Amino acid sequence: RKKPGDRYVHSFIQLVDTHHHQYRTVSYYAQQLHISSGHLNSVVNDFFGISPKKYILNRNILEAKRMLQYTKYTIDQIADQLHYENTTYFIRVFREHTSMTPLHFRKQTNP
Repeated sequence: RKKPGDRYVHSFIQLVDTHHHQYRTVSYYAQQLHISSGHLNSVVNDFFGISPKKYILNRNILEAKRMLQYTKYTIDQIADQLHYENTTYFIRVFREHTSMTPLHFRKQTNP
């Protein structure tokens, strides 16, 4: 059953798919949708059962995994392309999310 917030969720998904490389803040996406961060939080949580912040991070990590698996980019290049402040921070976020370093992930998926 469709809920009133669903249209925001679908637009949010499209925006995240397009912009997650550059923008990882909930406020950016809320501004693009012309709604408050609180409202975006509410509709995304209702729809997915996770926060928009977590959704954005999941999408970003998925892209990092793809790059690690299917490209020859270095960890530094991937961190840079995904707009992390520095490689160390990217590695920390990736490890917190996947329980392994980007290098370990690459070695495991490309033996």
